[in-house]
This record gives sequence, structure tokens and C-alpha cells, in this order.
Amino acid sequence: MGWPEIDAAKEHVLSTLKGKRDLKLSGEKIAKRIADEGQIDPNLWKLADLTKLELSALPTLTTLAPQVCLLENLMEFILSGTKITQLPPQLFQLHIRNFIAENNQITELPKEIGTMKTLQVVNFSGNKLTRLPDEFAQLTELISVNFAHNAFEAFPNQLAKLPRLSTLILCHNPLKTMNSDLDEVATLTSVDLSSNQLTELPGELADLPKLKELKLEDNPFKDKKFIKIIKENKLKNITLHLKRSAPKPKKQEKQEDEEPPAPKRLKLQPPAGGVQRMVLHKTQTVRPFIAACIVRGLKLNETSFKRFIDLQTEIHQKLCNKRTLAAFGTHDAKLIEAPYSYEAVAPADIKFVPLREETEMTALDFATRLQQAGDETALKYLGAIKANKLWPVLYDNRREVLSLPPVINGRYSQCSVDTTDVLIECSSTKDMQICKDVLGAFVKAISKFSTDGIGEGKWQTDDDEAKEHVPLIVEPVEVVTEDGHLKVKYPNHREVDELNED
Repeated sequence: MGWPEIDAAKEHVLSTLKGKRDLKLSGEKIAKRIADEGQIDPNLWKLADLTKLELSALPTLTTLAPQVCLLENLMEFILSGTKITQLPPQLFQLHIRNFIAENNQITELPKEIGTMKTLQVVNFSGNKLTRLPDEFAQLTELISVNFAHNAFEAFPNQLAKLPRLSTLILCHNPLKTMNSDLDEVATLTSVDLSSNQLTELPGELADLPKLKELKLEDNPFKDKKFIKIIKENKLKNITLHLKRSAPKPKKQEKQEDEEPPAPKRLKLQPPAGGVQRMVLHKTQTVRPFIAACIVRGLKLNETSFKRFIDLQTEIHQKLCNKRTLAAFGTHDAKLIEAPYSYEAVAPADIKFVPLREETEMTALDFATRLQQAGDETALKYLGAIKANKLWPVLYDNRREVLSLPPVINGRYSQCSVDTTDVLIECSSTKDMQICKDVLGAFVKAISKFSTDGIGEGKWQTDDDEAKEHVPLIVEPVEVVTEDGHLKVKYPNHREVDELNED
């Protein structure tokens, strides 16, 4: 016989059409059942429509069943007050946003955590962690991290690679060393390093541009004056002292025979008029993930333009797995007008001139034409959206169709050999990371061609002998919800630096 709490939750989920579908299993009564039966009622894992699950104050719970991966709609998971030491890798197949796993006995995190790209908030306070897997750095959507009351002796370098991190809590650890690269996380607003074993801090910590809170009390700093300043709890005085007295990283002496660094192929440069935006409108159920950026300064000729087109085919075939993982499009940025609008629209209401066509038609008419022509490749792409009542479509500010992902672009924004500035957008049904990966692969490829040339043609059409290299300008694009909430802004400085690496 199943647990009444789970049976009740099942009935609630079936009767709930909107809002949260949650279940809480907590306290002595549930803990005793687990002790008597040796596990949680397996019927729990059949509640696939749950969006929130709390398992708390359960000291008899020692393992988490791999079947947790069946809760495919789970967005928030609270796991606290258990005796669990290991998390099953299958857990990280889910698309959880908030993961609270405090006051357990977890000793390590599996590398599979890096696949949970949707994570925005994690709390592993009160466990026994000493290190993080390298894959933790792949959680690029994280905005809040809490590792208080663990066993870290060295700062986890992976945390310095999280581009959106705002809150970092590492208090009450035996932390002895700090990473000077933390200043690269320009989004940090709150850092708690109190109650550790730190004796000094890198001066770069004072360079965080958005920092509003820095907790450092109860550390054995060598600088006694610094301890007094910390007790005053005035951020301005703390950061000023850090800049003046903290040890600076040692710079490597330049060798006489050292080659000068290669010129940067890409330069991140937000426009003077402000970052362009793309607004989401009800696309969550049809094709929820999209990211974009702009590249300026291309100089194309016939040969390099052909390569520009061929590259899109290659990336669609390989990285996008024939458009099943993602699809991307390029648009002449001088022909279109921001802000852009990514919407879910009935196909009969989408009117545009498709690429390689001459006349305007609806998306529904275009689908019929593909069927009549027997274009198997295009029909396969169309199959990804055909069954939906609403189809994803990307408009510019003039309500001209830029693309109908993952099928085709509009003729309106078509690139040509004369294109110098290009908007690149990538959408997916899988996750945001694949969108970023695809954008990065294409931008990196065209940046290399601009300096290396291909075959007999180069991106530079002028005589560029002995000419100083001018990098391509990359502008990020913000993707926001209708109420202005930022979903993604790609790329940031770290991502551009990675693209500049060979």
C-alpha cells in the first residue's frame, strides 16, 4: 500500500492545471516509515509532474534512488537533514533551477552535476565537501552558491569561472587560501568568507565592480590593522585597505626570446547606445532557449562568403546534430532593427518571404510547399515544430520575420558578400548551454578566417600586407522576458577570451 502523502500528491497534481505542483515529506513520521520499509515509497518517482519536492528532517534516509531522474518537471529540490553521503548521477539529468541540499553528509559531488545547466541556486551548506569537480564550472546560469560549514581548505577555482554569480557563501570552512581570479566574476554583489583560516587576501578582491557586501570576520589575518577595519564593517574601508596592502600576484619575467602575444581576433565591445535586446513571448512550451550576439567588421569576398555559408552547414550537421539539438541563423545586422521579439505564433498568422523564395506566404503555406516539393531534409526540420499549435518565430522591431527556427530564415535579413555586421542567433529545445556553444563555435571560426584566410581568399578584401590587425567587434545581446527579467547575455569577457584562444 502506498504512502497517503504520495497518493494525495498524485490527486493534487492531476487536478492542478497551473501553478506549483509540490510535495513535502518531512519529520519523524516519515523518517520512521523509511526506517521500517528501508526506502521511500517508490510511487514517489511516478509523480512526473511535480515541480517542487522537499525531503527534509529525515535522519533515516541514507540513499537517494536513481529513479529520481523520472521527475522530469522538477524545478526545485530540497534535500536536507538526511544521512545521504552520495548523490546519484542520474539526478543531474533533471532541469532543476533551485537545489537545496543542506545539512546532509555529502562528501563529494559527481562530475555529472555539470550537465544540470539550468541550475541558478545551489545550497550545499552543512556537508563534508572538500573539493568540487571541474565540471562545476560549466554551470554558467548559477547566481547563488552556498558552501558554508563544509571542509574546503583551498578556494574552489571553479567558482571563479561562473559568469553570472552574484552571491557566494563560503563561511565556516577551514579555508586557508584564496583565488586571485575571483575578480573576473564581475557580477558578484555579496561574498561571505567569514570564520575560515585565511591569513591574507588577494588585492584583486577589492576590484569587484558590483560588490555590496564582503564578510571577513573571524579569520586569523596577519595584518592586525586589517582585522580592526573588518570589525568596523565598512565595505569602502575594507576594499581600500585591500588595494593598498594586499599582496600582488607575482608577474613572470619576460624572457628575451619570448614571442609577443598573438593579436586578439575578437574584442568584446558593448555599443555606445546600449546593448541590444531580444524579448521572449510565450515560447517556453515550443522552443524555450535562445541566445544571440552581434559581430561587426567582417570584410568578405566571394570565396570567404562561400565559406561563411558552408560553416553554417557544417556546424548544423555536427555540433547541432542535424538541428536536433539546436539551430542557428545569421542576419545582416544593417538590414534589421532592434529590439527583437522571439514569439510563439499560429503558423497561419506568420507571414514572410522565406529564404530563396520571391513571394510572401504564411508559414502554413510554406509547410505545404515543402510537402509538395518532397524536400525530405526541410520536412525533417519542420517535424520538430509541425505538431504544435504555435510555432517559434523571431521578429525584428519592424515585425519582419528573421527566422522560423529550426526550419529556415526569412529573406528579409539575408546575408551577402557585402555584409559587414551580422546578428547570430541560436535556439534549442534542450538547454541554454548548447546555444552558447554553437554561437561560440561559429564566432571563433569566422574570427580565425579573418586573420588566416582560407584557400585563395581572405576575409580582408583590401591589400592588408603590413597592416595592423584589427579585431572583429563582438557585441552581446540580452535575452529578457516580457517583464524585463534577464535570461541570458552572451558573450561575457571570459567567454570572448576563450574564443580568442587557439
